[in-house]
Amino acid sequence: MTGDPQDQIETDIAAFINDQLDGEQRYAVAEHLSRHPGRAAEVMAEMRLTEGLRLAMAAVESPPPPQMRLAASRLETGLAQRQSLRRWLPFAAAAAMFVMGWTAQGLYPRTPETPSGDIARLFETALDVQDAVSLRIALSNDLGPMPKDPTRIAARLGIDLPRLPQGWSIRAAQIVATPERPGVALVIETPDLGEILLFSVLRSVDGPDMPATATARGDGALAFFERNRTAFVLVDNSGTATDLRRGAEVLRHRFN
Repeated sequence: MTGDPQDQIETDIAAFINDQLDGEQRYAVAEHLSRHPGRAAEVMAEMRLTEGLRLAMAAVESPPPPQMRLAASRLETGLAQRQSLRRWLPFAAAAAMFVMGWTAQGLYPRTPETPSGDIARLFETALDVQDAVSLRIALSNDLGPMPKDPTRIAARLGIDLPRLPQGWSIRAAQIVATPERPGVALVIETPDLGEILLFSVLRSVDGPDMPATATARGDGALAFFERNRTAFVLVDNSGTATDLRRGAEVLRHRFN
């Protein structure tokens, strides 16, 4: 066996869930899970959801259109590249979510809430959210345009959103599922940064407000700040960390 053993066992677990292993391989996975009861519980929950989705998809009279399959495939690929498929359901979930009209919150299993200071995990969640929103935008011709006013969504979730600076406009707004709780994702057009994503989620722990911080990520950047128990993450696929941190700092001072 080559590579990281932990990566290999997670690959085997994914195949185990999708019934793609032979008897000996399934026994090896079962033995591993018997030594890790917490992970075993997660796997059982994922298997239950997967089987439910298979039944749901079998009930759909016609298959998803090609553009839906393509968009969902792009979503799955993006998540797999960040090794985050354990926290999200596979392609069938993305298709069922839109074909069956299910909500994301009903599809995703709850996981323990992240600590208030876990910015790195919030960044990963924001990247997952960006992929999910990109999928929904790609399906606009089939499902209709996305809303552009997040006021009602944010109010229902108890999230206080900042007022956008002059020249900034919302292209799309969507409620999204996260490992913690539902959040709000906004695709925003800006004159200086181009198109960015603003992801907001209410935290479970009442921590101190935090100033804007940013980091480079590939060809783009991510920024974070926290205010009044709400975490805000900005994602820019092509800008610099310095510029995005400046944009985050502007938003941090634009609350009523």
